[in-house]
Amino acid sequence: LQCTRGNVPSISKKRTLAQLAIGQGEVLVTPLHVASFTAAVAAGGALMRPRLSRSEPVEKLSELFAPKTAEQLKGLLRDVVVFGTGKAANVPELEVCGKTGTAQTPDGEDHAWFTCFAPRSHPNIVITVLVEHGGFGARSALPVARELLVEADRLGYVRRAAEEQK
Repeated sequence: LQCTRGNVPSISKKRTLAQLAIGQGEVLVTPLHVASFTAAVAAGGALMRPRLSRSEPVEKLSELFAPKTAEQLKGLLRDVVVFGTGKAANVPELEVCGKTGTAQTPDGEDHAWFTCFAPRSHPNIVITVLVEHGGFGARSALPVARELLVEADRLGYVRRAAEEQK
């Protein structure tokens, strides 16, 4: 949105821009979009082709941001889990990094989000949960993600896989 003499945005356009800047209004994402962006943070800024199995080949699609930026984001996402709204996802020894979210809806209760990866030092799993009309992310989406992380760890997809990467 550009402001030049004689081309001043209308109040409506300013409101729309303000809403978009905070993820409201016409912003639409799927759980796969959120999981892909979360995985890019975990991968040092690289956007990878999503895969459901370790047997599928890893394929880099593009660079979304610098590795330094990814490291800063990892720290912030870890802080959310240690000190913030994501505390219930702080599974011992998994170094979970994540973010809760709440998306307003025009009808009914808000949608609940939680996205995370683990472990911070050698990420190898991303989990993104959306609970439609679930309210706050920390209340309804986070517990689902936590249970998935615990089960994935029990099956060897989290810590054991991270140890293999070293």
